[in-house]
Amino acid sequence: MDIVESSLPEGLPDNFGAECKLQETVSKAVELLPELWKLADCPREATLSYRRALLHQWNLDARTISKIQKEFVVFLLYSGGEVMPPNLRSQMDGSFVPGNNIEEAILLLMILLRKVSLKRIEWDPSILDHLSFALSVSGDLSSLANNLEELLPGIIHRSERFHTLALCYYGAGKDLVALDLLRKLLNGREMPKHVHGLLMASKICCENPTLAEEGVSFSKRAVESLDGR
Repeated sequence: MDIVESSLPEGLPDNFGAECKLQETVSKAVELLPELWKLADCPREATLSYRRALLHQWNLDARTISKIQKEFVVFLLYSGGEVMPPNLRSQMDGSFVPGNNIEEAILLLMILLRKVSLKRIEWDPSILDHLSFALSVSGDLSSLANNLEELLPGIIHRSERFHTLALCYYGAGKDLVALDLLRKLLNGREMPKHVHGLLMASKICCENPTLAEEGVSFSKRAVESLDGR
């Protein structure tokens, strides 16, 4: 990889076809090198390899790039150690530069979500799972809600969307917005017996005296749903 990178500082040319042996070898090396560094328990080198794979023009296909991005996200979020922030010189002028693992993982996940929205890659539920974790840790649940709302209809089920958005807005302190979403979730056409949603709606209502009656109704429905199990 060092030889290829020094010989072609601008990256591999676009006319390198998928059937080219050099392209195939480089693609495999770029994809596997971070994994080898992880197996060798060298987190710094693994981090550099991931960034090198994503920042240099290796002429990788969209599937491979997304796979590397997802693997890097998992490494950033769950490796148990703080990696060094990206070098400013490797970024475009004026672009956001992550300052820690969480910020870098969130940036990568938002890029992946954008690719999903543009239909460049297929939907992977783990993207949302990792983003939920990262934004929860950072305390920025409003951003998670915004990203959810930007997803095209059909990517995630309507009921799951209502429930997750309600959790986000409730965590962000927007109780009434969360309650409106729960009402949509709990109507007859969606999931009227969604126990967690019923309990959450009841809790929100009980915290507001003007909604106490509705809260009691949600509580009764939750008990009835549990009795039916």
